[in-house]
Amino acid sequence: MEFDEDEFEESPFLSDEEIPTIDEEMISREVDFEEGMNPVPIVSILLGVACLIVFFFQIVGGTLTDLDKLIAIGALSSKHVLQGEIWRVISAGFLHGSPDHIFGNLVVLYILGMGCEHAFGRGQTLFLYVAAMIVGSLFSLTGGRVSVGASGAIFGLMGGMISLFMRHRSQLVVR
Repeated sequence: MEFDEDEFEESPFLSDEEIPTIDEEMISREVDFEEGMNPVPIVSILLGVACLIVFFFQIVGGTLTDLDKLIAIGALSSKHVLQGEIWRVISAGFLHGSPDHIFGNLVVLYILGMGCEHAFGRGQTLFLYVAAMIVGSLFSLTGGRVSVGASGAIFGLMGGMISLFMRHRSQLVVR
């Protein structure tokens, strides 16, 4: 598309006076990251409740002491995934190997989830959690061992928070 200079009575570009200036004080301003943070991270709590419900059924079904039963209900196993049971990359993230395992994951999920939901919003936090769960499961498949747990998803949330703080380290203050 071509334009004739005579078509414009005024320049289509902003003059130097009209260009907004960046306030140096605004750039260097520190923001309290925790200000306005909701102490009830809904997505993280719902994910935690889902893990607890599954764990309850694991206890009732005796999967904590029987590897074959654990595999039968969805533990991550490269043999089964290679046979087409790709759903295991998700199901394994809701299964846990012991009370200590689920307790540790739930505590960290709550803490990181609160920060992620505050920084990224609920939808992006859920997306990050599920995407990291899948990626973590895929990496776990390379080890050739049966695995369960939300650690891949938890590390994804941690990576999101580390990335946020690294990118904005001069502006964010954490108490």
